[in-house]
Amino acid sequence: MDGAAHNSRLRSSVASQVIGANIEGSVVKNLPTEYAVVASFPNTTSELLNDTEFVFHKMCVFWFVPEGTDDGYWSEEGCNLTEKMNYTICTCNHLTSFAVLVGIGNIPPAADVFLTVITWVGSLLSVIGLLACTLLLVGVKSLRAKQASKIHINLFLSLIAFYITFLAGDLFSHDPLSVRTLHQLYITLA
Repeated sequence: MDGAAHNSRLRSSVASQVIGANIEGSVVKNLPTEYAVVASFPNTTSELLNDTEFVFHKMCVFWFVPEGTDDGYWSEEGCNLTEKMNYTICTCNHLTSFAVLVGIGNIPPAADVFLTVITWVGSLLSVIGLLACTLLLVGVKSLRAKQASKIHINLFLSLIAFYITFLAGDLFSHDPLSVRTLHQLYITLA
């Protein structure tokens, strides 16, 4: 394996069908851009992942067997990847077997802690800001009388409730009934 796919923390997996194309008796390589081989693969990586894994790297590859050996490996050489909506498009300048290879791994513990801290700090700052706006609209009589202020107050209270249930969600994620209840709250508050 070459490039970014060869990383001890990532496992590599073929995330598409393998498509083969050749012309018997000849080697087709270094095609000009206008004659490049284009293959489109639907994005289907979700079946490859467990609950704690993410796709860190995606690449278009072909199966390369060096001359004089029987051992091959996936290589990116001569292939480019383009993402479009729900498809991965591979453009290669040669004929061989093509596929989409993904590097799958877990978020490192340090990054997970960092993301958790960012989530909590950002959410708490949002709650504080929303509380300040709500208190301002409720406390100033001239603002409180306006219809738009009443709408904003209800919106702010709904967002505060959403953030609080979001932050409390981790505490109740072990019980299926609590998870369903929180899900319904999210839908209602969003």
